[in-house]
Order: sequence, then C-alpha cells, then structure tokens
Amino acid sequence: MFERWIGVEVFREGIRAYMDKHRFGTATYEDLLGALGTAAERDVATPFSSFLFQPGVPFLETELQCDGAPVVRVSQSRYLPVGSTGESDRTWQVPVCVRYGTGKTEGKTHCELITETTAEIKLPETTCPGWISPNADGVGYYRFGLATKDWEALQSVAFSGLSGLERLAIVDSLQAAFWNGSAEAKDVLEGLGPIAKDPERRVAEEPMSLLGVASKHLVHAKALPAFEAFAARLYAPRAKELGWDAAAGESGDAKLERASVLSFLALTAKDPKVRKEAEKRGHAVVSAKGQSAEVVPAELVSTVLTVALQEGDMAFFDGVVELALSSEDTILRSNFLSAIGRVTAPDMAAKVRELVFDPRVRTNEIRLLVSSQSRASETRDAFWKWFVDNWDRYVERITKDAAGGTPYMAAGFCSESDAAAVEAFFKDRIDDLRGGPRNLAAVLEGIRICAAMVDKQAAGVTAFFEKK
Repeated sequence: MFERWIGVEVFREGIRAYMDKHRFGTATYEDLLGALGTAAERDVATPFSSFLFQPGVPFLETELQCDGAPVVRVSQSRYLPVGSTGESDRTWQVPVCVRYGTGKTEGKTHCELITETTAEIKLPETTCPGWISPNADGVGYYRFGLATKDWEALQSVAFSGLSGLERLAIVDSLQAAFWNGSAEAKDVLEGLGPIAKDPERRVAEEPMSLLGVASKHLVHAKALPAFEAFAARLYAPRAKELGWDAAAGESGDAKLERASVLSFLALTAKDPKVRKEAEKRGHAVVSAKGQSAEVVPAELVSTVLTVALQEGDMAFFDGVVELALSSEDTILRSNFLSAIGRVTAPDMAAKVRELVFDPRVRTNEIRLLVSSQSRASETRDAFWKWFVDNWDRYVERITKDAAGGTPYMAAGFCSESDAAAVEAFFKDRIDDLRGGPRNLAAVLEGIRICAAMVDKQAAGVTAFFEKK
C-alpha cells in the first residue's frame, strides 16, 4: 500500500538506503520510516505509524458523486462486525488508490492520502466515470463500502476485467459490508452469481463461507429449499466442468476447487444429484476399506463418506465406526472420524457423543467427533446438553491441560440467551483452566455478534429467498 503510494522505485531506493546505512548494525522502525520518507521527499512516518500503533483495520465508506467535477466521498472508521463492542471511532492516514473508468476498460488510477475522518478524492477528470473500484490492484490494507448504485456499476460493468487480486479485495469488502450491516442482504446476495463463476479459485470460493453461515443462522426453515436451490445454481456449472475425477496433469488449484465446490454442493446446497453420486462413492470407499485412490480423489474422501453416513442406516454407521477404529492408518482414521462426526440423525449423533469415551479413540481425535456436532444446527442443542451433563468425564478424557479450549464447544450458538447460558455454565469452572477465560470471552463475543447479525440480516436474507 505504501509502496504504491510513494512509487515502487522510490520505495526500493528507501529500503536500499536503510540497509546500507545500518549494514552490520541495529536499527529501529523510525530509521526505516525515515529512510522511506527521505527517498519519497514526504512524511511517510506519520501515516505508516497510524497503522503500527492502533488496532484494527480501516473501513472506508465511499460514494462517487458527480454534481460538478467527479469526486469520491470517503468516511473512515474501524471495521467491526455488527454487534461488536469494539471502539469504532478510529482514524488512520490511509493511502487510497481508486480505479475508475467507463465500460469494460481497465480504467485509470488516482491515489491520495486520506488523513481525516471524512474526505473527498477529486478525480482528475471533467466527466463522470461509469464506475469506481476503491482499492486498485487490491493492495490497500483496508476494507470499503460502496453506495448501492456504485456496487451495481462495479459488479455489472468492470468486475470481470480487473485483476484477480483486485476482484478478491472487492469480494472481501462486499462481504465485510454485509457483516457490518452497511450493505443490504439483497444487494449482496444478488451479486454472488458472477463471483461464483470467477475464473480465479480464491474469488469463486468466497461466497461459500457467507452462504454457509446463512444456512445455519440467517435463513428461516420455510426458505431453506429456495436457499439450497439458489446455492446449487451458483456452483453446479463449475462442478460439471470439474467433474468428480482428476484429469491427467491438472493443476493443484483445480484439485482444491473440485473439493470445495463438490463439498459445498453436497453439504451446504444439498444438491440431490451431487449427494447421490457422493453417497455411491462413499459406499465404494467403505467397500474398499478406505483404500480409495481409485474411487475418489483424496481431497473428497471425507465429503463422500459424510454424505454416505448421513443417508445411510445404523448398520452402515456401525460398520464405518468399526472400520475406522480398527485401522492404524492415521489418514484413514482422520477422514472416517471427521465424517462420523458430521452425522445429524439423532440416534447416530447420540452414538457419536459416546464415542468420545471409547478408549479406541485417540485423545487427539476427539475434536474430529465433536467439532461438527457442537456447531451443526441439527445437533448442537443435544450436544450441549450432553456436554454439560458429562463435564467431569469429558475434562478427564481430554485432560485438564487441554480443557481451556472447552468454551469452543459452544461456538455454534447464536443468541443472547445461549450466550447467557454458556456464561453461567462456565462461571465457576473457567478460572481453573489454562487459557480458559480468554477463550470464553472470545466465544461469548462470537455468539453475541452472531445474534446481532441475525437481528440485522436474517429477515432480509429470508425475504430474498422467499421471493425465489
């Protein structure tokens, strides 16, 4: 970001001068910033220090206005998700580079240093550009929001022609604006289609996390079928292109994308065709006793086993458990136990909970069983009751040294009443656990932020899908 602001060659000159001056010696951050300032012939230390000595990330709310000469109005604060009790009244000195243009052109870039809470960036043009991208090349250490009209223009006109890093920064900021409540659910959800089709894997995968949270906490039950159909439409074309089996000589990125796309379709979108194929392959993995190289790529083993278990009966479940616990293959055990931990049927989930105390389960494998059980909407309430009822046994099983992480067994909750119940349970227990107070505080903050997110966005998310 600062390199872009003062120029690559100038930045390099400053680094060289700093290294030459302090060769074989010691130096401070003031020496480095002083060298950069000398090379740039401007004050670099003050804006740089505004990032070094205060916590957080700037959030820049931006809007293109063209009442006269075109300007980008900017207001800054600390980025915080809705519901956070953190202090948002912060000011940085931020080098902001805005890309702007008309049509699907690469556009031009204009950079200015923003030093106040509110500011205007005057674009060196006489006519109004059709779109702006407030983080050119994605190199700025900030997130941004845009007025609805500017989001629409950026996504519909310019998005596909920008670099992968810039598109990634745009998508990150779009979702960040959703999480802090400055963007409406409808605007964000309508923008996910082009993102999911992006040729850059990291960009295309971004909507998956937002939709995963939405499926657990933001979509009312009556709208879930429409949500799942929407989620499936986003990624079904890419799944068809990738297929289930690796092609000869394909890139590592393709393998990673196949795993994320098919797992999302199977477990979040619950696409019937994908789940049917996954179930078939999951049974084949079990029939091959985990030797599955010819059945499914390694990165999909856990997914297909999960679907097979979720769709299977108790006899199949018991067989998978025995196969996992009788094996000495660490990778096989990990894949199988993580899949076992994702079952949602009440009778199977009860067996998963009791597996925690099975001596054949290694201590470091317990998390594979409990992580999903404690977070999935279908199982978390029953898991929490079991956890509370079996507290002493559970701590003895995982050892007290590891019990400081037990507050994370409540991280799947998402209401103020849940937070109160969790806080009350740990009140007389947490101080004796190493790292426990810090972990409990983090979990309670997460639950309350989630609850605030539900209050802010759930109605809009549900309404969006009810209209589909």
